[in-house]
Amino acid sequence: MLMALVVAADPGTGRRADWRKGARGPHGERAESTEEDTFDTYLKYLKVFSEVLGLIRDTYVDEPNTDALMAGALEGVTDAMDPFSVYVPGQAVPGYIKALATGKSLSGLALLKERGATLVMSVEKGSPADAAGLKVGDLVAKLDGTSTRTTPLWEMQEALAGPPGTKVSLEVIRLGAPVQANFDLKPFTPPAVSLSQVGETPETVEAAEKPENPEGSIGAEAKKHAAAPPAALAPLAPIPPKTPANGQGEKTATVLRIPSFRADTSEQVRGELGPRGTAGRTPGSSEAKLLIDLRGVSSGDPEQAYEVAKLFASGDLGAMLRRKQELRRFESSDTPVWQGRLVVLIDRGTAGPAEVFAAVLHQRAGAELVGERTLGYAGHRSTAELSTGSRLFFTDAFYTGPDKKPINEPLKPDLLVSERNRTFLEKDVPMSELILRRGVHHLLDEPALPASTGHTAKKAA
Repeated sequence: MLMALVVAADPGTGRRADWRKGARGPHGERAESTEEDTFDTYLKYLKVFSEVLGLIRDTYVDEPNTDALMAGALEGVTDAMDPFSVYVPGQAVPGYIKALATGKSLSGLALLKERGATLVMSVEKGSPADAAGLKVGDLVAKLDGTSTRTTPLWEMQEALAGPPGTKVSLEVIRLGAPVQANFDLKPFTPPAVSLSQVGETPETVEAAEKPENPEGSIGAEAKKHAAAPPAALAPLAPIPPKTPANGQGEKTATVLRIPSFRADTSEQVRGELGPRGTAGRTPGSSEAKLLIDLRGVSSGDPEQAYEVAKLFASGDLGAMLRRKQELRRFESSDTPVWQGRLVVLIDRGTAGPAEVFAAVLHQRAGAELVGERTLGYAGHRSTAELSTGSRLFFTDAFYTGPDKKPINEPLKPDLLVSERNRTFLEKDVPMSELILRRGVHHLLDEPALPASTGHTAKKAA
């Protein structure tokens, strides 16, 4: 079985097989090849594996289940590549293909598994998983009463793609405490692209400018859409309000929310930007500012992300690479529909097509990234059928930004928002809301940062 896996991975002898490059070592470091990974090298490792398997079978305290051992070994091979490559046994292949077709359409929940740990990767707004209170970064300990440590990813994906009405139970660990989440699988309508105004009160500006001064108040209102309602903060001694730009007691930022990248997303975004890209323009002025919200966005097709990016940037936008070979190039010769200052909100739930979009805007349109480091995976998946009828689903290429660097590592924000740089008045604000507040404040009240500097937000307390 392992021989079939090796041949599927590298059917030509002597050919360099460097798809493992850039993977993480046992302590999270990036592993580099130290020798030519030829077919003979694989055979050497197979010999060692055979010796270990024989020792376990003959000397382990309990007589092991060989099928379980092999399944675990094969899962370990794919886990060492990336969190999205999986080995599926032959009898489970039809069910898994069906689960892939269903995707998140009934649960709104996407999981990833790396080194035995199962994490919530994304939660669609308005989905059953969202209603159950699941959050990006939750550590999933049990799924339907079964420990996720020994449950393969494909099996969990099948459980989340059952018939409508199926009950799903999860036990997650959040901030060290167990949390129970239950929901029923059912269809839901994913949110569409939307344009809204997010307000910043004068008190918010004052608190950001004087973070060490406790005699202030803070407030931010996200109209129409916000990841979570801000925590209630009682105002202290009032500060004389500044006169805002609009003379109505509040500044507002135009926020474009792109929840996924699908075939019709480009036209939806074009419609929201308005005729000649007027969205975000100050009346009577040529100045244009736009905040693009990609928090928690991982759905869709990376190639559609390039199509949306063409509305904001032109020239060489990126490529799809396999072992440094360019398989496809993405470019645009059209004049961008929208031009102006861009701030893009990202967090650890930003992945795949959203990372492609953010990278293009960052490098081609001068967009500033505000928030947390992203997941770091924008790959193209392929499949190989093995001699046993089993299948290997693996990453065979990565998408890039204009710099042609594969997006297989997290994007780093220009303005980092983290637990370490919260102000005293922000201590109870959810991280997603805090990223929104910082992004709005930066767009409205702070000058643009130098390109690609990786600045950290001011540490106030």
